[in-house]
Amino acid sequence: LNPGTKTVGIRVPESSFVRGVVSQLGFAIALTSANISGGQSSTAVGHFREIWSKCANVYDGGSLNAGTSGSTIIDLTQEGVYKIVRKGCSEAEARSILERYGINEQQ
Repeated sequence: LNPGTKTVGIRVPESSFVRGVVSQLGFAIALTSANISGGQSSTAVGHFREIWSKCANVYDGGSLNAGTSGSTIIDLTQEGVYKIVRKGCSEAEARSILERYGINEQQ
């Protein structure tokens, strides 16, 4: 799934539209961010029109209120600790949840 690494990233979207699609399918879906690597995050389907031809499916669930800071990426490969790999829109909330469950930031 991820050539050259034994880890995978898992995203749990806040979007009720995306969660509804997954619920209707009955299984998780694999996808990438809808932007060119390193580019600005998309918050509406029209923002990535130039790459639609490269996508197997494009769904329009309306505009997202997430802003463009992107997802917070957290490394959980070490038991009992976490490391913020990329700060994003939900960093504070993610830290709070992890620490509530006794998972502390790696020093």
